Amino acid sequence: MVKYGLLSDTFSGTMCLVIPSTMKNGRACSANHTSHNFTSPSGITTNYCRYCGFKKLYVTGNMQKPVARNSTKTIGGSANMSCYRMALCITPENGPSTWIEQLNTSSISTSYTFTQTGLYTIQVVARDKNPEIYPGETVTAEQTFTIRVY
Repeated sequence: MVKYGLLSDTFSGTMCLVIPSTMKNGRACSANHTSHNFTSPSGITTNYCRYCGFKKLYVTGNMQKPVARNSTKTIGGSANMSCYRMALCITPENGPSTWIEQLNTSSISTSYTFTQTGLYTIQVVARDKNPEIYPGETVTAEQTFTIRVY
């Protein structure tokens, strides 16, 4: 057994490259409870478990393979439910961030031209309820990924 060695130096078979395209999270409730409870003690339905804090709301970004400079791609993401607000932030390695927002939606996307080489950081953020109407009851979910531009 080799520790901290290159797999290509010790493996002689066919190798496959795995490129993740989506990331999802999930977990069971705490040991004392068999399932999540998304109802507050006063009977109001929430998007987080009152026992363990698990958020029912999650966001999935549409990740991209490396793209060529000056190419235009549609980037964005989606939530598993309709949200009060979704936002998309595109940040190049050397440059200002671009924010796009949409209200009352479960997905957000935009066509974007990648004008410089390097890594672009993409954030997809969703908020389930209007915090002005439901103070203290809102849940925010976020996913961040990068796109390499060559």
